[in-house]
Amino acid sequence: MLLAATHLPGHREVAEAEAWAARHLWLRSLSRGLVAAVAHCHGSGVVHGSLSSGTVFVSSVEDRDARDLYVKLDNFGFGRLDPTGEGRQDRVREVPV
Repeated sequence: MLLAATHLPGHREVAEAEAWAARHLWLRSLSRGLVAAVAHCHGSGVVHGSLSSGTVFVSSVEDRDARDLYVKLDNFGFGRLDPTGEGRQDRVREVPV
């Protein structure tokens, strides 16, 4: 008769799961902050024109700082006013943080 032992998560698996949960929270904060920044620009009638990793600044890359993360946009060199008015504030909904 062959008995199979049930695998119980050890300290390492628990630590890895907690690390992934913390990273997930940071990534969600980054995403929400980025969407909120773009929505603010569009709501003011401004199109950035060149979003990339070099134009997005974050206050921290540490997972433990996820709840207090600030996201800012920089380098509006390709930015322009939205001539169509599609980005008017009355057309932009609030992004929950």
